[in-house]
Amino acid sequence: MNDDQGVDYSAPRLWNPNVAANWSLLFSPIFGAWVHAKNWKELGDYEKAKKSMLWVYGYTIFAVIVSFVPDFPNFSVIAITVFWYTSFAKEQINYVKSGKHYEKKSWLAPILLAIVGTFILFGVIGALNNATISKDDLRSTALDLLNDSSMEAGTGFTCISITKLEEQSDGSYHAIAEFSDGDKVKIMIKNEFLSVNVQVIEDIIEDDLLINTVMRLVDQIMIDNNVGAQCVSVSGLVKLENGNYNATATLVNGEVVKINIERNSEQIYVTIIESSPET
Repeated sequence: MNDDQGVDYSAPRLWNPNVAANWSLLFSPIFGAWVHAKNWKELGDYEKAKKSMLWVYGYTIFAVIVSFVPDFPNFSVIAITVFWYTSFAKEQINYVKSGKHYEKKSWLAPILLAIVGTFILFGVIGALNNATISKDDLRSTALDLLNDSSMEAGTGFTCISITKLEEQSDGSYHAIAEFSDGDKVKIMIKNEFLSVNVQVIEDIIEDDLLINTVMRLVDQIMIDNNVGAQCVSVSGLVKLENGNYNATATLVNGEVVKINIERNSEQIYVTIIESSPET
C-alpha cells in the first residue's frame, strides 16, 4: 500500500495572496509585495517576482522619504496602497482564485519577520531623523510649537526667541524661551521619532536685570518708609495663578520682607506683603 497516495507533490506551497494583501493594511505593501514575490518565485514566474520586489524596495524608500516631509497627506499613502492592490496584488489573487491548487504555508514566519522589519525600519528612520535635524531647525520648530500653543490658549503673547540651547545626557535639549510680554520659561525640546515635542519646565524670572530692578524698587520702598536698610538679595520666587510672583527680600540689617512682584510688558511693580523682625 502506498502511504503517499492522495498527496499532490506538484502543488506549490504558497501563502494566501489575498490574506497577504489584508495584512498589508497593517504592515504596508512592503509586506504584501514581499509575500507575493515569494509566491511568484514558487510558481516559477521569476519576472513577476522581480516586479514585486521592486515594490518592496520602492515603498521602503518612499516610507523613509515621507518621514522627513512635515504634514505629508495620509491619503497619498492610502492611494499608493490601493494602486498596488489593484494593479499588482490583484493579479496573483485572481490567479490563485481561478482554481490553482496549492499547499497553504504557515503565516508565523512572515508575521514575525514583518514585526521585526517594522521595528528596524522605524529605528533607521528615527536615527536618520535625529542625525539630520540641526539646532537651528530645533529652535525654529520649538518656536512655532510654542506660538501655536500660545495662540490656542489665547494669551495674546508670542515667543520671540529661543536661546541657550544645550543638549542633555538623554538626548533632549534644554533652552530658554522668551515671550513678547517679557516672560521667560525654561523648556525641554525632545526630538522624538518623526516629531519634535516641547515641554515647559519652569518659569525663569531670576534673570539679573529683573532681580536688580526688584531690589532697587525695594530700596525705594524702604526710603519712602524712612527705613535706612538696603535690599541685598531677592530669592524664593513663586509664581501665582494670576501671573504675579511672591518672593523674599533680605535687607542689609538682616530683616526679611515678603514681597509681591507684578510684571507686564512695560513696568514692574513691587509691594511689601509682610516683614519679619531683624535677626
